[in-house]
Amino acid sequence: MIDANLRSKGSYTVQEMKIIRSKGRGFSEFISRILNRGTSVVPGVEGSVRAIIDDVRLRGDRAVAEYTKKFDGVDLRGRIEVKKKEIDRAFKKIPEKDVNLLELAASRIEAFAMRQLQNSWFFTDPDGTTLGTRITPLERVGIYVPGGKASYPSTVLMNAVPARVAGVGEVFMATPPGRGEVNPYVLAAARIAVMPKTIRISSNVNPVRDRARAKRARRALGRAISNGMKPRERI
Repeated sequence: MIDANLRSKGSYTVQEMKIIRSKGRGFSEFISRILNRGTSVVPGVEGSVRAIIDDVRLRGDRAVAEYTKKFDGVDLRGRIEVKKKEIDRAFKKIPEKDVNLLELAASRIEAFAMRQLQNSWFFTDPDGTTLGTRITPLERVGIYVPGGKASYPSTVLMNAVPARVAGVGEVFMATPPGRGEVNPYVLAAARIAVMPKTIRISSNVNPVRDRARAKRARRALGRAISNGMKPRERI
């Protein structure tokens, strides 16, 4: 049995926890929906996504800006990269107590990541063969930070700080443009995490309806950081 009762409590409605009984009616259908979610493909999505990727590959940032204007309603011509002065302005907008909290979070993440570090090791066996494991940090990585209706500075810190601790040379971030301006808390977190470049692209995406936007964002991030991509670089 699946129970999802609604009840009123004061001026708002509370949805009670769903109770799912394996012997109840509708259980198999409910489990099937869970197992198959995300596997359906809207007709025409793949063709639309491929056309966008091919266009971005051909026309570069100009195409990225046009699609952002089309899908998100934001004009990013000449403004795809977030400049340092914009990051500095955003940092000043945030209350000092919130900056302190972001810095505290970053320091705790760094302390944890330091304990996760691995070291290279080698040894020579009796027949003279040198064996071991070489730990080599990536030279460049790109991260995507969701946004739109909410901001996720924690995503910035949880991805960028461990990368820096691991010795990654450069970390680049892509995040939704909002109404043209990136959320100041996200930019503050990027500054605290010491990230060299941030680009604004895409928006919140629905995993089924907006696969084209999601792939567009990933493609744009790839374009922004992958010129001359070397083996030890990842997106």
